[in-house]
Amino acid sequence: MSCKTTPERWVEAVGVEQMPIWDHALWQVMGGLKSSIIDEAPFFGRARFQEAGRVKLCELSSSSVAVVREARSAEREVREFVKVAVQLSGRSLFIQSGREVLLDGEGWTFYDTARPYRVVNLTPVRQFVILVPKADLHLSGAQLACYGMRKFGEASAVARVFPNYVKSILSEGVRATDYESAALGDVATSLLRLSISGTAGEHASVSARETLEFQVKHYIRMNIADPELSVQSIAERFGCSKRHLHRAFAESDVSLSDFIWQSRLERCAEALRAKAHRHLPVGEVAFNHGFSSFSHFSRAFRQRFGCSPSAYRQANF
Repeated sequence: MSCKTTPERWVEAVGVEQMPIWDHALWQVMGGLKSSIIDEAPFFGRARFQEAGRVKLCELSSSSVAVVREARSAEREVREFVKVAVQLSGRSLFIQSGREVLLDGEGWTFYDTARPYRVVNLTPVRQFVILVPKADLHLSGAQLACYGMRKFGEASAVARVFPNYVKSILSEGVRATDYESAALGDVATSLLRLSISGTAGEHASVSARETLEFQVKHYIRMNIADPELSVQSIAERFGCSKRHLHRAFAESDVSLSDFIWQSRLERCAEALRAKAHRHLPVGEVAFNHGFSSFSHFSRAFRQRFGCSPSAYRQANF
């Protein structure tokens, strides 16, 4: 019997005695789940976790188990994600809100982590599991409810591309910088949105406004360390007026200016949590992510995260 967690974010559990540790490892990334063995074969579970910006990814293999997200755990969930399961081998049955979908060695489906669900791996399986923030998809709750728990990956070209792109992130993303990683996550989110919209026959809903919004957000994340990054500089980069840029964000839940500042703060928070940056003074972290005034950074950080940058770093180590 063995269970190990390596610095590379690999988790391996073998034997029924290790199932609680396996559940705990998955809970830390995927939310509260409970696993149970459904046949007499020995239990095993292996998982590799990775992040691409706000997107969480996992390459997972396990023996025949049932995984349950209970109503109590779902109700306590403060994070709102869509979970995507890409079947690479084996047979799995996914159940949520009276719907079922069977994946047999291929295809993918998605479901809502804020509602109870059940996954039954009828055979040993290998899967990619992806968590995408609901808010980043810009799809209505009705759309997600209507097209969840369906099999994707057959009719739509984008839906076929999506799992291959996820595979690329898992194989190459570990070498990406923070900025590149966030950009990879943005593209994965966009592909997922296009796959769902395409199934709904809503290609037209991906408008020129939304395309510009996506491109601007991508540009901001890639250039967040530039202290001169502003609405004016972005307008010059895209060859349009500031008014046109503001219109691109008119239906977003955050203005363009606020998105720049929020992105800076989120990158600073990521750096403060990172062991690789622990040696850097807090002020240097701020300046490395585009802030020119430490006092302004400190006030903005406290307003966003409820504590000082130093206290945030201490609480995350």
